[in-house]
Amino acid sequence: MSLRTITKVEKPLLSRVEVSAELSFTGKTPSKEEVLKQLTEQLKAQYVVLKRIKSGCGSQVAKVDAYVYSSAESQRLFEQPKKASKEKAN
Repeated sequence: MSLRTITKVEKPLLSRVEVSAELSFTGKTPSKEEVLKQLTEQLKAQYVVLKRIKSGCGSQVAKVDAYVYSSAESQRLFEQPKKASKEKAN
């Protein structure tokens, strides 16, 4: 699995950098955890939020979108916590 950064866009008002990358792999699409680990190591960042991994059917290349925050506080401020599945109303 190899990850190549395509763009980095600074968003100072949001205290983050928006990153787009290209992921090359063999076999099945890597899990979010695997991609997040590699992205964190490559960018040498601590507060990374993986937004999307998108690949075409049968493709060995995927597009990755992520946000790199400058601090835990700014990440907490702008990222919503994941919600538990909602119960169906009758």
